[in-house]
Amino acid sequence: MRDPPLDSIVQVKGKYLYEDKGLKKRGFVIMLRYHKIATVVCVFLFLLSTGCLENGNEKENVLTLGELQRDYNQETDMEKLILREYFSSYDDGDTIVIRDTINDIIYREETNDTGIEFISLLGEKFSIKGDITDEFMRGDDIEIKLHIISVQYTKQDTTTGEIWTFNRETLQEGWDSINNTFIPISQDNINHASYEKKKRVMTFQGFIEGYNQTYSNESKKIISEFLYLDEGDTLLIWDTLNNITYGDANGYTSIGFVSSPGTSFRIQGDITDDYHTGDDVEIKLHIIKTTFTDVNPYTNETWTYEIETFKEIWDEENRIYIPLPNENIRHI
Repeated sequence: MRDPPLDSIVQVKGKYLYEDKGLKKRGFVIMLRYHKIATVVCVFLFLLSTGCLENGNEKENVLTLGELQRDYNQETDMEKLILREYFSSYDDGDTIVIRDTINDIIYREETNDTGIEFISLLGEKFSIKGDITDEFMRGDDIEIKLHIISVQYTKQDTTTGEIWTFNRETLQEGWDSINNTFIPISQDNINHASYEKKKRVMTFQGFIEGYNQTYSNESKKIISEFLYLDEGDTLLIWDTLNNITYGDANGYTSIGFVSSPGTSFRIQGDITDDYHTGDDVEIKLHIIKTTFTDVNPYTNETWTYEIETFKEIWDEENRIYIPLPNENIRHI
């Protein structure tokens, strides 16, 4: 059986990935494999729509890399030597916005590109031209705006001499139309997510030291606020677990941190199978501000509360703190 022509292949974690001029393009997936030689065809790991944004007359489809992987399709005509690669949900001229969270980021000096691994697609790197590690970091929510194009070209199989025709839908910003090959995305196309204001990384102890509470008997007001964070900001707590205990009676897991012995933080459910003492973890939180009044049952006085707190652990309806959803904690 004949194989579509490719320059070279490399196997990573059990997958065959396309390699062009020595640079691993981890944004491509294998679609074909035959008995004579493990053959791969370059395919971007994209496209399963999760939502749309209207930007003037342009519709933008919002998605993560992990959600998109199943949307790419391939058809091969071995008699006519034609390979077709296409998106099920998108067409030539459509705009997509990849919205995802960075799990790992590294600058590769030898190829002058930055490899980004996203939470939605662990084990794969998305390539951005140049070094962006001063502007982006692990935990950042990002947006990458891209456009779909259709390309057609031919490529000769150096083994058989056969001429294959490629009909491919791909991303305009990641395609070299002169050499018909994939290239890193320009830095101009990646930005911090529009819904995020500022992101800070702290230990648990750093967060505690930066929280302040004042009250006034005259004005009957209590103010609880962050000294270094504002409403709309994102806080990443990076710390090491000092202890972890699940309580059957209350249904949540209590965790403590090395940076702040003697304090604890509540997580919904039982996470003791996945997390243990000594684990390095990240907890992602968003700052909100709430104001309400309440009557002191002992003095019958009405007090005003102005509180900056975390969206994920605040029950606005009942005005109480609740355990953190377990999807907000992860290993680092």
